[in-house]
Amino acid sequence: MDSSDRTEAVISYIESNILDIDYDEIARIACCPLGLYHRIFSYITGISIADYVRRRRLTLAAIDLINAEQKVIDVALKYGYNSQAAFSRAFKEHTGVPPSLVTPDLNLRLYPRMSLHYINETYRIEKGRKTIVAKLTTIEFVHFGGYKMVGKEIRAKISELGAFWKKCFEEGMYDPLIKMKEYLPDDIDEYVGFFKGYNDDDDSVNYVVGMFMKRDVPIPDGFVGYDVPKQTVAKAWIEGEENDIYSNAYLLTTEAIKKHGYETDWSSYYWCEVYTDQRFGIPKSKGEKILTLDIYMPCVKI
Repeated sequence: MDSSDRTEAVISYIESNILDIDYDEIARIACCPLGLYHRIFSYITGISIADYVRRRRLTLAAIDLINAEQKVIDVALKYGYNSQAAFSRAFKEHTGVPPSLVTPDLNLRLYPRMSLHYINETYRIEKGRKTIVAKLTTIEFVHFGGYKMVGKEIRAKISELGAFWKKCFEEGMYDPLIKMKEYLPDDIDEYVGFFKGYNDDDDSVNYVVGMFMKRDVPIPDGFVGYDVPKQTVAKAWIEGEENDIYSNAYLLTTEAIKKHGYETDWSSYYWCEVYTDQRFGIPKSKGEKILTLDIYMPCVKI
């Protein structure tokens, strides 16, 4: 079962158990640790599991109110809200109208069940009105490291990482690293986004903006340094519009890894975005919409 099949299975499980979801069962279906799969699901679908569940519950609550004469408080309790006021606020934000005014002829904003479709190496998510497309243009398997990932770290939701990148550049975060030329590796001197870990409690990630450097580099004050062991990594190029790349890169990369006879190395896992000047920085500065982001992921030969 590949990543797309597992995600379809997870979505099917959520839909069948929308009122009583066992997250340990989701981890079993996904065949990986729950914390990591939260991040995988967000990469694949563009939405967190928690947000998907919330939107689907509110949509089903709207259908209940349309199709049956039920008290608002009963529907609120059914879908996990402890008070009618909290439910009404969430419902209005989601559908555009308060639950007390729902009638069959209203045009409500609803959130349909997600479905996934893959065509060649192009990934599409169908969810309502929007179709997202990105593609993997090349992948290679090389020995990489060992290095140290040096940079500034944040714990934040994925949607907040763009602002963190902007803050790092505005504060000249890269200046002291670039000056340490003797510690820059010969094979990579690019800007890097490095996912270090996922936090189940608040759906956030530990993320480092920085550079790969030689392992004996002195860590500047205010920076962090994480060892990156020598290992085989898949280097994939993901092409598309910027937001589409971020939403689809994980699935495209992991499916290509499996297709080429490898599997993800969970024992020393990390997820790395490499922003090259040639394929990302310069085209973006020229206003080009289609960019290419490099993705690095540890893997082992099957």
